[in-house]
Amino acid sequence: MKTEHTLNILGRELTIRTEDSPEQIQEIEALLTERLGAVGGVQGGKPLYNTLLLAALNLAGEVIRERQRRDDLKEKIRSRTEALLNKIEVPTAA
Repeated sequence: MKTEHTLNILGRELTIRTEDSPEQIQEIEALLTERLGAVGGVQGGKPLYNTLLLAALNLAGEVIRERQRRDDLKEKIRSRTEALLNKIEVPTAA
């Protein structure tokens, strides 16, 4: 069941409805705060939109890299499993 959670991002409150746990929401808020800080927050004269876009691009890049790592790992597991199965002697019917 979806519940409401309030996040504070760059001093602005945002209420969302999600099935995520309060702990997950806290992790999301902390990650966003960290990434926004990494791209300079709203300091340095950057407009808020640019700051949010840079953080989103950084997170999207990370998601894409993690998906590629996951796919590579799945392929490695599939390949090794197939190799092991080929090594197993299958008893033949007499």
